[in-house]
Amino acid sequence: MNATHRFLGLGTAPAEPIFEYLTRSLSAMYFAHGFIVFLVSTDVRRYWPMVKWIGAMNIFLGAILLGTDCSAPMPLYWTCMEGPPIIVVGSILLWLTRRVHQEDTSSTRKI
Repeated sequence: MNATHRFLGLGTAPAEPIFEYLTRSLSAMYFAHGFIVFLVSTDVRRYWPMVKWIGAMNIFLGAILLGTDCSAPMPLYWTCMEGPPIIVVGSILLWLTRRVHQEDTSSTRKI
């Protein structure tokens, strides 16, 4: 953790239990999020409501992270590479779910 902290230009990592706890629990949450997204991606039409929810939550999470990074204040590269890409990915997910839903609706009408 300390080597990564230094590599990112954030100085020496705090030698406190809360730092260790937060970095490891955040890693576990990112893993769980990635696993859920992977699972949902295996059948997008089946999990369509969940895909919409993940897209909306990513937009919300990205906005919170952007605000947190700005108030921390985190380095500019960090602020630009965390919240905004999550907002973009969430927006793309919502846009794609609308397209899939429109295609499904239009193909149903033709039958």
